[in-house]
Amino acid sequence: MPKLFSEPEAIAEDIIRDVGTNLVVGLPLELGKANHIKVVLSSILPVSEYHVPSAGVPQTTRRPMARIRAINEWMKKYAAAEGHVYLDYFPAMIDDKGLLRSEFSADDLHPNAAGYAAMAPLAEAAIQKALK
Repeated sequence: MPKLFSEPEAIAEDIIRDVGTNLVVGLPLELGKANHIKVVLSSILPVSEYHVPSAGVPQTTRRPMARIRAINEWMKKYAAAEGHVYLDYFPAMIDDKGLLRSEFSADDLHPNAAGYAAMAPLAEAAIQKALK
């Protein structure tokens, strides 16, 4: 199995833990590739701080955007190196401040119906690309 984290990506494991994301990397992807299963890796969505409860902590504090961007960059490189499709939701989901658009989430973390509507054609295009 190839080495997943190299210098300077050695911090990726800590970043993944900090963001709280369940990334499926390594053995499951290698097994998929070996069995001719098409893989689509998608970016982690941005977060925002537009709907913070009065006593709450902003999602941008809990999940720093710099860390999300670092993981996304690592996944993009990994996907390219392994011949997988990378689905980048980020550009379609951010506003002019680089945060998750307010109208796409009620809690600054999870997409709402409008957010999923923006994501759907991107997902469909990535799936079609993987199936070619």
